[in-house]
Amino acid sequence: MRLELLDYVRLSAALAVLWFHYCFNGIANGKVTGLTHTPLLAGAAQYGYLGVALFFMISGYVIFLSAARRTAIEFVGSRMLRLFPAFWAAMLTTALFATAWGGDKMSVSIPQIIANSIMVPSVFGYAPVDGVYWTLKYEIIFYLSVTTLLGLRLGAYLPQIALVWPLVQLVLSESHNNFALMSGWYCFFAAGSCLAAMKSSPTPWVLPALMVSLFLCCKFAVTTARPELSHLVVGSLIVLFFILLALLSLPKFSELRLPGAAYAAALSYTIYLVHAHIGYMTLSQLSPIIGPVGAYLATLMLVFGLAVAIHLLVERRLRPFWTWLFHFANERPS
Repeated sequence: MRLELLDYVRLSAALAVLWFHYCFNGIANGKVTGLTHTPLLAGAAQYGYLGVALFFMISGYVIFLSAARRTAIEFVGSRMLRLFPAFWAAMLTTALFATAWGGDKMSVSIPQIIANSIMVPSVFGYAPVDGVYWTLKYEIIFYLSVTTLLGLRLGAYLPQIALVWPLVQLVLSESHNNFALMSGWYCFFAAGSCLAAMKSSPTPWVLPALMVSLFLCCKFAVTTARPELSHLVVGSLIVLFFILLALLSLPKFSELRLPGAAYAAALSYTIYLVHAHIGYMTLSQLSPIIGPVGAYLATLMLVFGLAVAIHLLVERRLRPFWTWLFHFANERPS
């Protein structure tokens, strides 16, 4: 059964990141020119980057609920179908904007575009076409790890693995080695998986695992926050994220029917992919012409329009082709 409240939470995470980039980060890093910070908006928007943490928690939650019912091949196909079509369309659209308006900070090259097609351009020594793509590397490593577990026929044990994961992270948290999946942003994936285990297979071990996970997430968020941010606000937001996902274990919330939930889920990804550099370039171009308010309104209309177009034209209309392509790619003999 679809968790429609989770779809709304996912869209809220995307909008929080957009708010962070448009009202604070883009101006602070010089990618948005012609605009200055509005103190009230910028002060609150600084915390919007934590939408990424919520995204990672949702990934951990959704994957650990759904992956156990799939084979490794089915899981890879479903993830590729979800991630790549929208990404390719968004990346090429961003590259077109960068060709026209990118300047020194956001210009792209043909080799860079080709390297970005696999989502992890650093493998070939290139930077992402859009800075927000850094999160995709974490998602892909997480998916590869789940694929490995499924390939080893351990899918039935995912709830137990979910509860052990934060405990291993805690043991290794003081290590000076950066073990894959055991530190940093992966604490949020582990948190989501623990919350999923609480929903699917509640046991007495869930509470200690959740407490450890909450501690690790708060510790990472607070210690990596910029000095000007309130540790109390950062920690409180992380606690709020845990509460939101924990509510999904209650029938009253998991069975909640909300209008447009499927669109909220779909557009959260496409909005995230197209909003940053395209938004920065559009704000910079339009603000001297139509002023700050007009530039923000026009940019939001453009970004939401592109997100809807990619979803409807690329993801939905071409879905039969993408389904054939990714199943074909996964079923070819090695």
